[in-house]
Amino acid sequence: MNRKLMLLPLLSLLLFTVPVVFASNMDVDVVDDMGHIHFHADGSFSGILDIVTQNPGMFDTDIDFTSLSPANFHFSGEQKLFGYTTDEVYCYAAAGGSSSASMNLRFDQSMYVVQLERHDTSRDFLSGSGMYYVGWGMGIQDSTGTSLTGCNVGLMGIGSGVLDSGQWFPTATGYYGWGGPNGWNAPDPPSYYTPVNTVSATGMGMFHQDANGPNSLTFNGWSGAGSANFDYYFSNGLSGQYSMTGK
Repeated sequence: MNRKLMLLPLLSLLLFTVPVVFASNMDVDVVDDMGHIHFHADGSFSGILDIVTQNPGMFDTDIDFTSLSPANFHFSGEQKLFGYTTDEVYCYAAAGGSSSASMNLRFDQSMYVVQLERHDTSRDFLSGSGMYYVGWGMGIQDSTGTSLTGCNVGLMGIGSGVLDSGQWFPTATGYYGWGGPNGWNAPDPPSYYTPVNTVSATGMGMFHQDANGPNSLTFNGWSGAGSANFDYYFSNGLSGQYSMTGK
């Protein structure tokens, strides 16, 4: 099955649902003045894609796809921030594997905050096995598409790998700065609860993490401003947590 769908513009409430069973190829684009959603899948997979938008362009996107055979899933989204700004929150996520792959995400906006999180909080965010890769990123870009601040996370190897988040918390949020710089958190800073982002893997591979925050940056406990980069090569599995904020 090969689908190509373009919806332009979206002027009122839209509910777009694509249930897919044992598909081999899929491409979906949804665009309006406030944002852009793109999803691609190839291989042998099943799942469901829901996109809801209501004027003035607040996308709620749910993607829940799995495969027990070779497959690749790629998602990208952009949403304009509300407030006195022309900046946008952008994000992407990917999962692929020669044995299996899974993508379980929600990309939604609640006025001044845009969230990247799990659609089903009882399941992993991104996973793959065999020769696999999983990864995601989020940041703030201006109206020309130039990134102002952001982060990237990736895990690849031979075996199995999972990127996930604790409890019901978002993996990352982009937010309006209310007079200060717009920024992002991955995950949100601790309050009454302590959100966590986790990485786990079997076999051998590499975990990568980078971030840029010209006004402020925290990175795995370090704080300041600028950029940071971390690579971890493993030969017998991996388990840990990571955290970043930037603006």
